[in-house]
Amino acid sequence: MTVYRTTMLNWGGGGNLGKPAFTLVELLVVIAIIGMLVALLLPAVQAAREAARRMQCTNHLKQVGLAFHNMHDSLGHFPSATVQKSLSDDFWRPLGITGRRTGATSYDERSNNAWPNTGRIAWTVPLLPYIEQQARYDVIVQYAQRTDNSPIRNHTTAETVTVSGVVVQNPYAGNINVYVCPSEQIKSPVNGSLGVLSYRINVGDETWNNLESMWSYPERPVLHRGIGTRGDSMVITMSSIVDGTSNTMFVAENGISSAYGASEASVRSGMGQTSADVFQAPLTVIEECRSLRSGANLSRNTTSNKGIRWADGYAQFTAWHPILPPNSPSCAPSAAEHGLMTAASYHTGGCNVVFGDGSVQFISETINSMRNDYQTLVSNNTVSWRNSGQSYFGVWGALGTRNGGESASRP
Repeated sequence: MTVYRTTMLNWGGGGNLGKPAFTLVELLVVIAIIGMLVALLLPAVQAAREAARRMQCTNHLKQVGLAFHNMHDSLGHFPSATVQKSLSDDFWRPLGITGRRTGATSYDERSNNAWPNTGRIAWTVPLLPYIEQQARYDVIVQYAQRTDNSPIRNHTTAETVTVSGVVVQNPYAGNINVYVCPSEQIKSPVNGSLGVLSYRINVGDETWNNLESMWSYPERPVLHRGIGTRGDSMVITMSSIVDGTSNTMFVAENGISSAYGASEASVRSGMGQTSADVFQAPLTVIEECRSLRSGANLSRNTTSNKGIRWADGYAQFTAWHPILPPNSPSCAPSAAEHGLMTAASYHTGGCNVVFGDGSVQFISETINSMRNDYQTLVSNNTVSWRNSGQSYFGVWGALGTRNGGESASRP
């Protein structure tokens, strides 16, 4: 009887002759461990990136603070919130124009357009030569001096403009790096080609911030307790800062809206809607604004926008009030020039502020912002404007006044 033996060949597959491999359970465990490591590392990486952005933002503000001082050394005064003395003086007087017309009833109080295009130019423009933007400044001055209907203004949205058959680059178009914080959610133009602005000038603890109506009502006071004033009425010098430069805030951060003419829910970049004008209004309206915060969002908002024009002197674009603490709502009934602008940032817990001595400090959103008798002031329907004494708004307000006589020092 013949016996046949069959040889089984192993082709690298089964049995104990194959190489060892992971089981499905082991593979899932490894994936889970990797996922946990990534979850642990990602916040640390994000925190490190934000720390770098915040440091760069601080450096930008230091450059802005240095520019304030360099301008003062050159011209003897700081920039104004609007109507820049450094741009206007040489052009008004030859035209026989000395200021606002008594009894005027509208903003356009100029006869035959005989007025330079300097009215709405913000504090950011006269600082340009001191942040290595001389060429841009020269073009702005060239068109600001014109007394006709200039084709280039600080709200001209086109990137280029044709002037007498020549194509001219709009000097207001595009961002200026020093004026934009890297932590901003919006860092690109949203109103045509106009550059955006992360930093705003301190106009003091008054809610009289309708810079437009000030042209028309000379019997009403101008902003005078902060650093940002109307340059045709008052300019701020070192000697004007009675409370001391180290205790007076100059510029703070604020958010930038993500779209032009659209409402936005974010506290940092949107505008809350109050039931009445905030300017020349009792503190109850300010408290209404405070109450509109709902977590990181606004419970009611308006279509006014913030920070979308870097050179426009309207308060919504370039100014801020030291009234509500950082990261509280900014509010207006509809038109934002009648509103309250609050400092804000995308840094956790507060915002950066540059002081008059050029130093930059991070101010917590929990800073005291109510004087001891604040609730009594609210009950008495007190208004915030025409206050000549200590700020109603605690340490935060005291740091925002240049001559309030407060003993408060920065935290």
